[in-house]
Amino acid sequence: MFLSRVVVPANKLYLKNRLVRYINTTLSESQTEEVKIPLPYGHISGKWWGSKNQRPILCLHGWLDNANSFDTLIPLLPPEYSYLAVDLPGHGYSSHFPRGLFYRINDVVAVIRRIQQYYNWPKISLLSHSFGASISFLYASYFPKEVDFFVGLDMLKPLSWNPEKHFKQSSQKINQMIKYDLLNPEASPAYDKAQFLERNVKNSNGSLTLESAEILFSRATKDVGGLYTLRRDIKVKTFLYPVLTQKQHMELAGMISCNVLFLKADKSPFYDVQSNVEDVIYLIKKNGKLVEYHILPGTHHFHLNTPEVPAPVISSFIKKVDMQKL
Repeated sequence: MFLSRVVVPANKLYLKNRLVRYINTTLSESQTEEVKIPLPYGHISGKWWGSKNQRPILCLHGWLDNANSFDTLIPLLPPEYSYLAVDLPGHGYSSHFPRGLFYRINDVVAVIRRIQQYYNWPKISLLSHSFGASISFLYASYFPKEVDFFVGLDMLKPLSWNPEKHFKQSSQKINQMIKYDLLNPEASPAYDKAQFLERNVKNSNGSLTLESAEILFSRATKDVGGLYTLRRDIKVKTFLYPVLTQKQHMELAGMISCNVLFLKADKSPFYDVQSNVEDVIYLIKKNGKLVEYHILPGTHHFHLNTPEVPAPVISSFIKKVDMQKL
């Protein structure tokens, strides 16, 4: 079989990952630098890990998360590389879209394009979780000659939509967006930290641990007199996905020519029909690049909760990609 599809026993991972934790001690939170990338309406914020004298691996978080999503994973990845974890538009410290505008997936893809052009990178490498992986999939389809690899954590591609269902949701989201635009952003509900963390864990449906929710907390909130409100734009909850069928996703997959690693968490459901995802993997492999697919123990946020599980697989993949260049 062409792909590597395995369930890794947790007990075997334990000793191996203790070693990984010990070796990768040179890249730490103290070696990060806050950066801002200008946009026509504001900026994208990010955390640059490691040397700024080399092109970093761009890290894209999931929906409603922020750049801190990679805080526990990056220290376990090869320290000779640099990493840039960004807050996507409307999240964390990044600017919100202007009033009256929706958040749409191609608009976010365009932001990644702006980042690549701002730094003048000839190629881009993408490490992405959940919604961020949908962005990476589209970017690798649109600009196949400029992506050397992308890693998808618990998601590989956008959802394949039933048009009837999508149109019904679109009407609801349009009404929501107009409603949210009329709200006073300074009147957002405020909570104490314990309440905030409890709500975040509960809303994750068991995906986040309390410790992981606290890691996301600092970029997700702002202090208003001892209580906390969300930094993110409330309109990201009305995010409009494109109406793309599985057939269209297969056509996009056929354009991807980079190396791809897909890591699926075993305690998280497939967000699309499983066969849809696996058909896409088979098609990408036909272009002759390195394509791997692993099922690993953990929840949807396994990269944040238990980074020692995916870190060795990601590290191995990155080094295999580098070997291709020799």
